[in-house]
Amino acid sequence: MDTSPSSVRVSETQAQSESVMRLVEISAGYWLPRALHVVADLAIADALDHEPRSAADLAKKVGVEADALDRVLRLLASHGVFDRRSGKYAHNALSRALRSDHPQSMRAYVRLVGLPVFWKSWGALEQVVRSGKPAVSDIFAYFREHPQETEIFDAGMKSKAQSVISPVLAAYDFSIFDTMVTLAAAWDICSRPYSSRHRNCAVFCLTSRMSSSVWGSTKQSPVDWFCKAATSFADRCHAAMPTSLWRCCTIGPMSGRGRSSSRFGKPRPTKPSC
Repeated sequence: MDTSPSSVRVSETQAQSESVMRLVEISAGYWLPRALHVVADLAIADALDHEPRSAADLAKKVGVEADALDRVLRLLASHGVFDRRSGKYAHNALSRALRSDHPQSMRAYVRLVGLPVFWKSWGALEQVVRSGKPAVSDIFAYFREHPQETEIFDAGMKSKAQSVISPVLAAYDFSIFDTMVTLAAAWDICSRPYSSRHRNCAVFCLTSRMSSSVWGSTKQSPVDWFCKAATSFADRCHAAMPTSLWRCCTIGPMSGRGRSSSRFGKPRPTKPSC
């Protein structure tokens, strides 16, 4: 190992350069997700079939400018979304998950994250930090006034849930319960295979979707609204159940703002936590 002064200086210079370049990468980090949002909105993955296609072919299919699309796809391909071969684009594991017909499609969730209300909120981050006030004061009113974005939000939540709920159902032994009640349609969709395997367990879904009327019914934050709704529901369940059936199972952001957790308990809690 060379420990001469000149070698040490070279190593220090390389380390400093790597640190600087890391800051460059972070500062431009929003380029990549924004490209992903656009490709998901345009349904590029749906337009790409089993054969590699040029950007011009894809642009013609979806009605956009070929050179601009090529630049976006090259960026994504350089980060593992789509493969670029001889100037044409082909599917890989990540890009296939952007297809609407993929069994674990994440297209809807990517579109959700790229919704204008969320994108603009991050753009207003400096103002939020300076004032301490949220970028969007009433998210429920916003969704009530933008029904098309509400549909994307609903689909995106279901899309994400399908990727995380199924492993939970597979990993935990829910056979000790004879009844499961879900608070969202995504749970209903993902729990159907479970209920078909465990026919002694009844699964009920309380909400088929987060309709615009629900979004517009309160000015509370989404986290507060869901926590209070779940707490109220747990209280009603315990009030209606015989003492012998008191066994609580809650999964989700129930024990801390925004932190997903699980709580299982035999006795009735004095007050369901949120």
